[in-house]
Order: sequence, then structure tokens, then C-alpha cells
Amino acid sequence: MKKLVSICLLFVLTAACGQDKVIIYAMDIPGLHQQDGNGYYDRIIKSIKGINIEIKVLPPIRALNSFLAGSNVCYSPANLDHNFYNFPSHIKKTDPMHIARVFIFSPKGGKVITDINKLSGKRVGVRRGMPYGKEVMKIDIRFEEVESIEQNIKKIDAGRIDYFLAYAPDVYDTFRRLGLVPYPHDRNHHIIAHDDALVCNGVSDEFIERFNQGLKAYLEAAGEPVF
Repeated sequence: MKKLVSICLLFVLTAACGQDKVIIYAMDIPGLHQQDGNGYYDRIIKSIKGINIEIKVLPPIRALNSFLAGSNVCYSPANLDHNFYNFPSHIKKTDPMHIARVFIFSPKGGKVITDINKLSGKRVGVRRGMPYGKEVMKIDIRFEEVESIEQNIKKIDAGRIDYFLAYAPDVYDTFRRLGLVPYPHDRNHHIIAHDDALVCNGVSDEFIERFNQGLKAYLEAAGEPVF
């Protein structure tokens, strides 16, 4: 009996005793959530003790649809801001892992644009399934969807789009991977900010509490800001 109690206590510490596994459907984002499990958000989530999780990295639309169809699941990165999402009221969220920001990128040698309204009537590349906010999407812009930031870079190089929108920090990871200097943009003027948290359906309050505690510990240990 004593041995059984000891084993259970050990499992509690590792979130494997009496806790159902939470599936986290994560958007495939270079540098943040990756198929190899080595993205920044992947590392944060896997470092957190006391939660039983599995991360499934999928294209953005598939990740969202899988989350909406499931229970005891989370979706990452997301939040409850109504400018981006219309989740039901019972959906919970964690604290943010980071604040992502959207910038306007011009062609190489082009003029820096910081006012989204100046893109009215222009061909602007965006990544399919990524949230850019209702206020941005209602502007009279000719949005052209692609599967990756890399595709937008190729399209702007070929003159097939005039500008593209992309989230940082993942856009910088793509430029770095391609061996390119980031195209003209103003790092001090983002057009919109997005709290990169987890939103969850059917998980316990204990899961959210443990996640937030572990997230804070990770960020503090890494010398990163706690949001």
C-alpha cells in the first residue's frame, strides 16, 4: 500500500496520475511550433511540470478545426480577443507566452509603409489561416493567401504581390533560414499585436493554473518578460 501511494505521488508530480491527456493543436509556425518539436513555444510547453499534454503541429486551418471539434483540447497560439476570434464563452485561456506583432513588408529597396490604410487596392500577401484581425481584413485590400511566409517572399520578389503582412518573430526566422536580410519594414511600428496564449476547451482550472505557473517560471529563468 505504501509503495502504491509513493508511485501515485510520483505520478502527481509528473501529471500522469488521474489527469487526462490534453491535446494541444498548434499552428505550424517556423521557430515557434515546429514538426520537429523544437520551436520556442514547443520548448516552453514541454518544460512545464505537472501537466499531461501532447502537441500536434498542423497547418493553421486544420489546427483550428481540430480544436473546435474536440474536448480536453487547446489551440496555440491564440487568445480571446474578439478582434481575432469568436470563441464561445466557456473557452478558457492561459497567460501569453509572447506578444506577436504584425508588420508590413515592402519589396527589396522599396519604401517602408507603416499605415495599413495605404495598402488599399494593393495586392497584399498573407498566410492562409493566420489571424490578422477583423479591422485589418475589412480594409479594401486585395489579399492573396499562401501557405508560408517563404512563398510570400518569392511572390514579392517576382512582382506578383506589392506587399506582404507577417508576424514577428516567425518572419525573422524565415528570413534568417533563407539567408536574407529582412525586407523593408519599421520594427517600431507594428499594425497589430496578438497575445500568443493557449485557448482551451474542457480542461480543468488546475491545468490552466499549472500551465501559468510553469510558464512564469520558464520565462523568469530565461530572463524573458512575463506578460
